[in-house]
Amino acid sequence: MMHWIDDVPYFLAVARWGSLSEAAKRLGSSQPTVGRRIAALEASFGLVLFDRVNSGYALTDSGKLLLEKAAAVESAANALNEEAMNQHRQVKKVVRISATEGLGIYVLTPILTRLGEQYPETTMELIVDNDSVDLLQREAEIAVRLARPIAPDLIARRVGTISFCLFASRGYMQKNDPPPDLQSVRQHPLVTFSQRSSIPDDAWQATLDSSSRPKFVTNSSLAQVAAIRSGFGIGLAPTYVGSLFDDLVPILGSELWRKREIWLAAHPDMKKVQVIGETFKYLAARLKNL
Repeated sequence: MMHWIDDVPYFLAVARWGSLSEAAKRLGSSQPTVGRRIAALEASFGLVLFDRVNSGYALTDSGKLLLEKAAAVESAANALNEEAMNQHRQVKKVVRISATEGLGIYVLTPILTRLGEQYPETTMELIVDNDSVDLLQREAEIAVRLARPIAPDLIARRVGTISFCLFASRGYMQKNDPPPDLQSVRQHPLVTFSQRSSIPDDAWQATLDSSSRPKFVTNSSLAQVAAIRSGFGIGLAPTYVGSLFDDLVPILGSELWRKREIWLAAHPDMKKVQVIGETFKYLAARLKNL
């Protein structure tokens, strides 16, 4: 292979994102490194590939001519990598599944345990992360998400819904009268997420904003449930946690809150690897009635 081949991803990243800093962020590199790789590529070709403009980096005419070929190199490299990964998965029978913290630990782990018994030669890797992994880059084979995937190339299927309910601990309710309505809930200590984007319902956000009592705030769904169970106050959580912990008491009803869709997503080459396809179908069937 020609020595400049390793510089192609840096060229493509700067061409696509228009700046060294954004390219470095996308590549998991540093801005000086990206700059050096672009300079090395230009020196190798004896061409100026980018004009340095106020808004960042813009392709020159030479750069534009090379862009299509560079993208083809990237596509060929990805195809080679994907085929190798497919072969690896076939031989090793490893399936990586990505999910949010609550779904991953409370719901998927028991499901995957049963799946492991059904497919004893398969290793299940569960990636618990509230940020979405990149399935097209093979960061996982299957992802369980609470919104429809936006990448058009993914295989995606809506497999169920999650309902929500207010909960408090039995100990808390022994010391406090149950709130008869949502207005009364605002007078209680409330348990919630630290990121507004993680809060599943606008009505609950409005309740939090208008509450006059202190709140327990966390970035962890497990910590949220633990805080409710410990008696800190009232919090909104998926209804399925009520079946997991008998010390939780539901308050009001699930009809107050909007439901969240559960989506399964997978790489389009999923069908080439039997164990991934089987895992996808197995999860779809068992997440249907959550």
